[in-house]
Amino acid sequence: MTGAVIITVLLLLSFFGWQYVFSIYEVKVIAVPEKVSVGDRVSVRLSPLNSFGKKAPFRKVQEEVKIVKGAENIEVLPETTSEDFSFRAVLPGEVELHVASEVSLETNLVKINISDRK
Repeated sequence: MTGAVIITVLLLLSFFGWQYVFSIYEVKVIAVPEKVSVGDRVSVRLSPLNSFGKKAPFRKVQEEVKIVKGAENIEVLPETTSEDFSFRAVLPGEVELHVASEVSLETNLVKINISDRK
C-alpha cells in the first residue's frame, strides 16, 4: 500500500513538473534597446517562459530572425548563432526585425532606431 502511494505521488509530481515547470508556454524577447548609436553591438535573444512566467529550466529556444527593414544599416556579426542574433549598427536609421521560434505562436516585431551619437 505504501509503495503504491509513493509511486502515485511521484507520478503526479513528475506530471506537474513537466506540465507547469519545464513546458514552454511563451517566448519573450530579452532586453533589446530601442535606441542605439552607430558602432554599438546589439544582441537579440529569446527566453522560454513556463506557466509561472519564469524561465523554463534546461530549455533553449532556437530563433529565426528576418530583417524586414534597414538591412543596410546593420552588419550581422559572425558569432551569430541559432540562439543569439548579434549585429553591429553601421548607419543611422531604423531597423525592424521579425523574431520567431519553433514554439512561438506569432512573430515578435523588434524596432531599433540607430542614431549618429548618444
